[in-house]
Amino acid sequence: MTDLKKYACKRAYLNKNLIANIKADSEFLGESTFTDYVLSPENTDKNLKWVRHIQKNNWPNMKIGKYYPFFKKDITWKKAFQIFRMPVGSPFIECNSLDEARKHLSNLEIQFSFERTGLEYKQNDLFIYIEDVENIPLTIEVVCKDENNNLANNMKKVELFLEKYNIKEYIPHQVATLVKNNIKTPTSQKQ
Repeated sequence: MTDLKKYACKRAYLNKNLIANIKADSEFLGESTFTDYVLSPENTDKNLKWVRHIQKNNWPNMKIGKYYPFFKKDITWKKAFQIFRMPVGSPFIECNSLDEARKHLSNLEIQFSFERTGLEYKQNDLFIYIEDVENIPLTIEVVCKDENNNLANNMKKVELFLEKYNIKEYIPHQVATLVKNNIKTPTSQKQ
């Protein structure tokens, strides 16, 4: 099980007026498009099991057309920062189908799915993800994984970025929880 002790991650709602400023100050890394299939029957803010199907990305460790199972365990929120353990999904498990990926997550049934498209940027030690997620407003996720720092220092770097752009409406929930709360009935699943 991977304990992501130094991984500082905070998500917030993003005012579209800030996008131009963030882009001007950052290095563009690429675009991504994927579908998340949520398998967690329980509260996704505590334990989240999902499969990600990649349609477009710039990450060499996740291939287009493949399916990746993930499990975030014991998720907590420290000042709206997401802290968790990752027993499945790091390192990545690559699968050729949704059913194959589900086998790594106890063959749980799909509860719902949603599309995500994003733009990825970098500013110094920070990775910035501007995401358009189906069923929720535009969000920004700021991540610092600097291995030379402890978690508190990485959290401070993320905080300074958010303060710089006057971003204050933090989201202390999983994206899957936000989507789940905004959909009325599960959508039909495509495999």
